[in-house]
Amino acid sequence: MSVTSWFLVSSGGTRHRLPREMIFVGRDDCELMLQSRSVDKQHAVINYEAGTDEHKVKDLGSLNGTFVNDVRIQEQMYITLKLEDKLRFGYDILSPGLDYYFKLAPCLITCVPVGTSVLSCHVLLPPLFSDCPLCVLPEIIALGTE
Repeated sequence: MSVTSWFLVSSGGTRHRLPREMIFVGRDDCELMLQSRSVDKQHAVINYEAGTDEHKVKDLGSLNGTFVNDVRIQEQMYITLKLEDKLRFGYDILSPGLDYYFKLAPCLITCVPVGTSVLSCHVLLPPLFSDCPLCVLPEIIALGTE
């Protein structure tokens, strides 16, 4: 089976798979934690809308802003993300790695029966960049019923 997954990929190559739910971006206790003085504790939110199959980003009133393609977005207003959009949370030239790119990658999912009704599913993620051969890593994603 092959499906697609959306990722935020940092300018340093770190990849964060976006779940099909809401995640918070910030310094503390967030699903995507960024260690920068220019990022608020709860800086932004990325929400998945199942009806339109879209991810949207919203700034939560941060001091240093959230940027899509180098344009600061208005606070408390959702912006739909498009393939290859560049996101930046805050602005601090002394803290590299605040730039992320919104990417789509096909995944190969292999499920193997473990018991009578339990499956072990593995995801093989392809490289997102041609110069990153180590980006193909197997990952166990689920144990559950069919």
